[in-house]
Amino acid sequence: MNEENKQTQASSDDSLEKRLRSYEDLEGLSTRQLNFGLWYLEHRTKLKAGVTIVLLVIGVSLWLYTFYGLVNYYTRGVKEDANLVSGIMAQNLPTHAELLKNNAKNLLLSSVSLIQGSGVFRDAYVTMENPNKNFRAEFLYCFSSLGVEIECSSGFILPEEQKVIMTLGKKIINPSQVNFYLKNLAWTKIDAHQIPVWADYRDNHLNFSFTDIKAGPWAGTNSTGSLSNLSFSALNNTPFNYREVYLNILVYSGNYLNGINRFLVENFRSGETRDISLVSTLPVNSASQIKIVPEVNLFSPDNYLKFEGGTGQVK
Repeated sequence: MNEENKQTQASSDDSLEKRLRSYEDLEGLSTRQLNFGLWYLEHRTKLKAGVTIVLLVIGVSLWLYTFYGLVNYYTRGVKEDANLVSGIMAQNLPTHAELLKNNAKNLLLSSVSLIQGSGVFRDAYVTMENPNKNFRAEFLYCFSSLGVEIECSSGFILPEEQKVIMTLGKKIINPSQVNFYLKNLAWTKIDAHQIPVWADYRDNHLNFSFTDIKAGPWAGTNSTGSLSNLSFSALNNTPFNYREVYLNILVYSGNYLNGINRFLVENFRSGETRDISLVSTLPVNSASQIKIVPEVNLFSPDNYLKFEGGTGQVK
């Protein structure tokens, strides 16, 4: 009888265990979840203490590392930074002007050409071209012979400009030994905000016209027959008054430039016409073309004259 009771009890326990494992709460909780919740409640204090200890260890480690970094910087880093700055300064880094120079294309220069004058006196010139659309340049230029300077002067060239740089009536004993070179070349980039379209700006500022061009032998009383007379009218069509306007006079025989001269017009006001007469040795009698090219330093504020009765430069 006792043996039967034991079997019945064991069978009942197994059935209860199976029912407990398969039990599902109406709200979706299983017995496994209930057991985990019970375990968490029993060990919550220890878990919080463990997390606190871990965070404390991390915090102390970070503070120790920060303190080490500060001490290391003040003992070694300051000196290393000073050495680094000294090394950078000693490398002679390029200046802003040098960076611009590297971005700009080189000026194109012809060889030196000479035009025979009287005896050992000659005119010399080179043709210079600026291939850059948005860079202008200022420089010092020199003509020299056998290491001796014939003439040195300041000059400039505008974007996309081709010009003749000349020296007139100089004593040149060795015509085959004449050289030309530039010094202190400085590039300036055109500000697109102030000058959006360079061609429009250039045409507006260099709008000069030349009419009634007459050329022939000079009929002076002391004429030797080698002098010529060139006369023309120059009109300033720009809305600007200029302190100085140079007129480069180029005389061509076919494609050959065989006569050069230079004339300065001072205080040339907007809308003004100047009648100009020039006596020189220019070979105008044999000329096939005479060009008159204005040269104005557009970027020199001192070259602009104010209008009477008001301020500003524009008419």
